[in-house]
Amino acid sequence: MFERILNSMLKKAYPERDFSIEKVGKKRFMIAHDETGCNDYLLEGTYSYEEIIKLNELTGYTASFGFCEELGSVAFIGIPNPDYAKRDGYFNHKVHEYGTPRDESEYFFKLYSDEEAKEVGNYTVYGMRARDDGFEEISKLVRIEKLSYVYDSRYQAKSAKVKKVYDMDCKVAGTYSYDEAKLLATGTTEKKESFSGKDQPIYFAMLDDNTPVGIIGIWPKDIEQMVGFRTVWEFNREEPKIQDIRFLSDEEAASINNYSLYIYNYSYIGIGKEKYNIESRDRTLDRRFNFHLPDGTDYRLIEHKELFR
Repeated sequence: MFERILNSMLKKAYPERDFSIEKVGKKRFMIAHDETGCNDYLLEGTYSYEEIIKLNELTGYTASFGFCEELGSVAFIGIPNPDYAKRDGYFNHKVHEYGTPRDESEYFFKLYSDEEAKEVGNYTVYGMRARDDGFEEISKLVRIEKLSYVYDSRYQAKSAKVKKVYDMDCKVAGTYSYDEAKLLATGTTEKKESFSGKDQPIYFAMLDDNTPVGIIGIWPKDIEQMVGFRTVWEFNREEPKIQDIRFLSDEEAASINNYSLYIYNYSYIGIGKEKYNIESRDRTLDRRFNFHLPDGTDYRLIEHKELFR
């Protein structure tokens, strides 16, 4: 009875969509039955039907071809579930790249018949990543324009549970007292251990040049893994030196009133990042940075071993 009431409310709220509330175990979930496609990565440029077929063969999975009013002809490659691939539906057209907030806006995809698909060219191509999906081979043949942050080596280096240098993504303009910094990052001057929405954790430390810093977006486990600190490496600047770092107790931290604030792992900040007045960004977050290196490799797919110790 409760599910029927919820489903009735969903239908009134989204009359044009095919949503349902379904109970899995003790929890209820909203399921979309009218979604399709994928957006783990977006290829640079456009491709013919024959080119897409060859690329999809490397994935070992399913491709689908169709039309989107906003983008024109669109193809999806590497989808493991053929039923999911071969249907009309809404798809999230924004790849959630490293350092960008999530955007869940959707376009509608109308599936071509096999005959129609072969007659069309200039497809915009999205792909899905799966185990043993041939993505590495694809990335060597064509350029990746946009890549989901979870597959980006910058994010993977920060997520790796090893001793490493913590390189900062952003520096916040100005200096802050202990209370000002806590209020900006966490939303309160009181002790806080869980965070959501626009609030992030912050920890205070002293660098070996006696600069007091507050690092936003790190957790207790990060402190245990940190063996060095590197300030923001800006575009067209020399690589900053790695500094030793000593974390402060609450009592020590509270007595300091001139903290420089840094943001670590910008993708974690999400919708809260607009509240920070950013002074400088990592060079790879600069629009001028070219991920496609002179030797043809993609910077986002290179393991950053220099950060590990």
